[in-house]
Amino acid sequence: RFIQALFLCFLVCCIYFQLGEDPNSYEDVYNRTASLFFISIGMFMTNMMPVVLTFPAERAVFLKEYSSNLYSVSAYFIGRQLIEIPLVFFFPLLMISIPYYIIGYNDHSAGKFFIAAIFFIAQGMAGNALGILVGSAFSDAKVAIGVAPLFLVTFMVFGGFYRNSGSIPDWIGWFQYVSPFRYCLEGLMRNEYSDSVFGLGPVERFNFDIGMWECFGLLVAIGLGIRFLAVLALKRLVRKLE
Repeated sequence: RFIQALFLCFLVCCIYFQLGEDPNSYEDVYNRTASLFFISIGMFMTNMMPVVLTFPAERAVFLKEYSSNLYSVSAYFIGRQLIEIPLVFFFPLLMISIPYYIIGYNDHSAGKFFIAAIFFIAQGMAGNALGILVGSAFSDAKVAIGVAPLFLVTFMVFGGFYRNSGSIPDWIGWFQYVSPFRYCLEGLMRNEYSDSVFGLGPVERFNFDIGMWECFGLLVAIGLGIRFLAVLALKRLVRKLE
């Protein structure tokens, strides 16, 4: 995971090195927004994929110890989380610390960097939670690996970058409000474009109207909600396999 994170940092720095700052340039606005969305994808994926196979790989040992009443499903889940959480904090911090100033993001104050960092950490935690959910919901590792990208792509499509959030058909537009990418992108854009030569015009053009800290709260809530579903899925799978 460390090598993967360094490679993504190198790739991002090469592609988005010293972005332009012309508020009248569509290209500069697009590239800056695209870089934020691309990094959020990297944060999500690098924290999701490694844990998808966690439970399938440990299933035999877990069931044996669980049947011996050594611990409960909740205790196992909490234990796994205590192992994962430090990594979920470390890798997003690494992946934003290196490219932040190389790309040329908003340096109006140190707070800009730390706000971006906590959004990326929250995005990483949401990705980690989804990986745990998928791994816990399916007993077959091949099925889990096949299903995980479906969730990822669906969340990305409704993230507000590939299709303006205001132009998504009403009958399916509601799904954007359960997409972590939707809240991560708006929060990052508000942090990046406020107190800059760009202003909040790019945010308004994307029809983002929730608010930065509201997005952060909702992003954290989604991560916690997915973890709750993961516990339920794990308990269901254990009953099925017993």
